[in-house]
Amino acid sequence: MLKAEKVVLVGGKEYADVYVIPGEIAATIIEEGKVTEVTRESIVLIEYTDEHAQFLIKNIAIIDFLELVDAMGESLEEFDKQFSEVVRFIDERREELQSTDAPPTPTQYQSSNSPYKQP
Repeated sequence: MLKAEKVVLVGGKEYADVYVIPGEIAATIIEEGKVTEVTRESIVLIEYTDEHAQFLIKNIAIIDFLELVDAMGESLEEFDKQFSEVVRFIDERREELQSTDAPPTPTQYQSSNSPYKQP
């Protein structure tokens, strides 16, 4: 449980000097004689002034950030693999074109109706 000085919900309802148990889907707000669970989307603000709570929330945020960076690294590695395959494919096609007997003439690619005919 983390001590929060203030919790503000979307509808404007405010809680003061309560304990909060953060979760991925919902946060549990604990006040004297009452426990309320609210979805993360309905929370506008949670203000932590307690030193212990601040320390834990900072670490949770850092862990989330590191997980995001790790996922980005995996995505970039996959992109690098796919990019390497594209480069290899282009190099193979270039080699095939260079190994042909005669280079293609521009007229091979132009139709007789082309406005870009060469004179």
